Amino acid sequence: SRLWSIVETANMKKVVVNLDHRPDRWNSFVENADKARLKNYERFSAVDGSTSSATKYQSLVSNNSPPQMRCPGVIGCIGSHIQIWEKCLADNIPYAVYEDDATFTERYNDNVAAIYNEASNLRSGWDVIFLGYHMDENVENITEKRLELEAKWPTTLISNFVEMCAHWNMSDPFGPFHGGTFGYLLSPRGAKKMLDCTMKLG
Repeated sequence: SRLWSIVETANMKKVVVNLDHRPDRWNSFVENADKARLKNYERFSAVDGSTSSATKYQSLVSNNSPPQMRCPGVIGCIGSHIQIWEKCLADNIPYAVYEDDATFTERYNDNVAAIYNEASNLRSGWDVIFLGYHMDENVENITEKRLELEAKWPTTLISNFVEMCAHWNMSDPFGPFHGGTFGYLLSPRGAKKMLDCTMKLG
């Protein structure tokens, strides 16, 4: 589409986080990306949380965190994304970041293009745009809520996110919908904020 061509020609680097010992997940991502017509991405060698190279990131996880948040997988995830944020800031260009288990909807290209186009035209600029969500399947009427969200997305996502931030609830920030690092767009300004926040708060 015309909008997607804007994303493809934009000065944006696309990286896919993948562990060196998981070529199977890389191959799976490539297959899914081909179906979604995603091009011009490159593999980013993920931090292995079970190795000594990840030690410096362990201090970013609070000792009060539940055990599942202090496992090698989480430590590696933290280290991988911190390295990507540092590269985004150093390169001074936007990044599209995907994890190797990310999946794509049929309208992925059109939706992301519309969001990126809208964000690029914001006078205030933009920091980070999450490209998906997890659903809490235990929430009542979750299917109706999901359909309601997707019917509005992406045309009102930017304004809704701004409004959501103004009424942030730290105990339940997304309600039944939870973001993640499996896919997001990141600006250099956003990378700096993410790094500053991570170093201060963990």
